[in-house]
Formats: sequence, C-alpha cells, structure tokens
Amino acid sequence: PAVAQQEEAAFLADVGGRLCGSLDIGGTASAVAELASPVLAERAVVLLPASRGRWEWWCHVLDGHSSHGKVRRLAPSVAPVLARAMVASQTTVRTVPRAEVGELPGALRDALGAFSEISVVPLVAEQSTPGVLILARSEPVSEPERHMIREFAARAGAALGAASMYGRQLAAIEGLETTLHPAELPSVPGARLAALYRPAAGPLRVGGDFYDVHPRSDGTMLFVLGDVCGNGPEAAALTGSIRHALSALHLVE
Repeated sequence: PAVAQQEEAAFLADVGGRLCGSLDIGGTASAVAELASPVLAERAVVLLPASRGRWEWWCHVLDGHSSHGKVRRLAPSVAPVLARAMVASQTTVRTVPRAEVGELPGALRDALGAFSEISVVPLVAEQSTPGVLILARSEPVSEPERHMIREFAARAGAALGAASMYGRQLAAIEGLETTLHPAELPSVPGARLAALYRPAAGPLRVGGDFYDVHPRSDGTMLFVLGDVCGNGPEAAALTGSIRHALSALHLVE
C-alpha cells in the first residue's frame, strides 16, 4: 500500500506539473486525455461543450494514438448520466450504462463501445464544470482507483478552467483591439498616406496614442493625432471614447 501511495503521489505530481502552464483549451484537453491513458484506463476521452449544439472531444489510447473531433450534443433524456456529469459540482465517478453508450454519436461510440466498463467523471473548475473525462476499461474501477481518478479530475478541471478563462479573456481583448485599432487609411486624390502603428508592450496591442484621417467634401482631409494620459487598457478605452467623439463632432463641425 505504501508503494502504491507513492506511485499515486508521483503520478499526480507529474499531472500537476504537466498541466499548470497550459493556457490553450485544446492543448490542455489533449494533455488530460494523454495523461489519463494508460494510467487510469485503456482509453480516455475528454469531452467539452462546444458552440452550435455540439461537443468537442479529444481521445488517447494505449498505443499512443490520439484523435480529435466534434459530435452532436445529446439531450439529457438520451444520455442522462453524461448530461448530469456535464453540470456536476463534484468529481464523482459514475458508470455509464451500456444503453447510453450505444446512443453516443458515431465517433464516440466507436471509440468506447468495445470496452466493458465506461466511467465518467466531471472535470470541475472553481466556478463551473468545463467538461468531463470518460474512461474506457476492461475491468471495473476499484475504490483506490476511484480516489486517484477524483484527484486527477480535480487537477485536470482546474487546468481546463484556467485555460477556458484565459481563452475568454483573450477573445475579449481581441474584440476590444478590433474596435480600437486605427482604421484603414482612406484613399485621398493627390496624396499618398502611410502609417506605422506600434503600441508599447502590454496585454493589448493598442494603446493611448491614436490617429485618424477624415476626407472632407472639399477634397481636403482632416488629420487627427493624439496621445491620452496613462497607458494600457485604461488608456486604450479612453482613446476609443475620444476617437468616437471626434468622429461625431466632425459630422457637424
């Protein structure tokens, strides 16, 4: 038992080390599936909710082969155990009935159908459940194995939660950058325009410096150059407000 506990501790320490620095949701999900097989099961699948009513999955098998894809999402009435795990708040290991496995979309059914024991455990993050881990085995899960699976799922859920939050923040930053980045320079007869926009290093690729060029009805153009106080996201947000105000003012003045 002492040797088994040492091996479990070493495995979980390796899991924490492998997952702690990953901020890409797909790379993290793939790593979780790879770490789970073959230690926890012969085949491991990480299943995450995706857009447009679909699930995205990453699978890893004993021979080292990995696969990835998307399938349609099943209703709770068709896959009650899987659906319950998708919104669970605790890392409870549940057995998926054979009838429910048979209802899975083709790719998942083919990956899991040949095994006699299919278990699912929620991957719980601090505020949500990013997804689930499905384990396909030829033998039932023992109580010591259940404990290790729960510990593994807690670490995997934390890593996926961090990667998911980072992805949402990155998407928000990219959306903010899109609205604040200088517009494409207009074509003005008799003039050649060029610009170089290089904001200071930081989380945003926009800053407090800005410029705009507005063609006028008489053939001339209004050139605006500004630098707001401060730096970083706060300066970029103020820049956006000033640019919109100047654009509106240009219409009436």
